[in-house]
Amino acid sequence: MVIIYNMTKKINTIYRITDWLHYLGFALMGFVLKVSHIDIINLKLLFFALVFSFLLLSYAYSLNDYFDEGKKKKYFLLPLIFSVALLPFLNFSQILLGAIFLALVTLYSFRGISLMKFPVVSTLTNSAGFMLIFAIGYATEEGVTILDLVFFFLLAIYQTVSQLIHERVHLKSDIESGRRTSVFYLREKLVLLLRMMLLFTFPLSLFLLFKTDFILFAVACMLFSLFFFIKVGEIDKKTRKRYKLAGIVVGLFFLADYFFNVSSVL
Repeated sequence: MVIIYNMTKKINTIYRITDWLHYLGFALMGFVLKVSHIDIINLKLLFFALVFSFLLLSYAYSLNDYFDEGKKKKYFLLPLIFSVALLPFLNFSQILLGAIFLALVTLYSFRGISLMKFPVVSTLTNSAGFMLIFAIGYATEEGVTILDLVFFFLLAIYQTVSQLIHERVHLKSDIESGRRTSVFYLREKLVLLLRMMLLFTFPLSLFLLFKTDFILFAVACMLFSLFFFIKVGEIDKKTRKRYKLAGIVVGLFFLADYFFNVSSVL
C-alpha cells in the first residue's frame, strides 16, 4: 500500500493532476449534452473521451512545467504516446480536436515562440484549451443545437474569468519574472471586465432555466455569478480557491439535473 501511495503521489506531482482533474467535468458535460441515454456502448464512448482528455491535460501541464521550471526529464512524452495509442477508439472530430489542443498547448509553453508571452493571446489560448476538452466529449456525436452553443459560451466565459483571476493572483510574480499578462495592462479595468462577463452569463442561465430541463444548474450558475460579481472587487488566493470549489459544486448540480431527467424518463 505504501508503494502504491508513493507512486500515486509522484505521478500526481509530475502531472499536477489535482490542479486540473475537475476539468474532466467539461468533457463529461459535453458528452452528456449529446447523449440522451445511458447504455454499454455510450459508457464505452464516454470512457475513451475521458481517458483521452486525461492524457491531453497530463501532457499540457507536464510540458508547461518542463519549460517553466527547466526540468530535465521529459515526462510529457508518456501521455503523448498513450494518446496516440488511443486514436483507434476515437472518431475523426475528437482526433482533430485533440490535435488542435496539442498544437495550442505546445505553442503556449514552447520556449522561444511561447504564446504565454503575449497578453490577451495567452489568456484566450488558455481558455480555448479547456473548451477543447469540452468539445472532445461533445464530439462523440455529430450535430450542433442552440442548447449546445449556450453551454459552450457559458463555460467559455466562466473559464476566461477563472484565467483572469489566476493572472491577477500571480501578477506580482509574473512582473518579477518579466512577464506581462492581460491583467497587467487591464489594471483597474479588470474588475469592470470581470463583472461585465459575469453579467453576460445571466441571460444564458435564464435560457437554460426557462427553455431546458437544467433547472438546478441554471439557478446554481446565477448564484455563482452573483457571488463572484461581488467577490471580484478584491481578488486574492482565497478568491481563486473559492472560484474553483464553487465551480465544481455548480458542475455537480448539472449532473443532478441530468440524472434526474434520465431517471424520470425511465
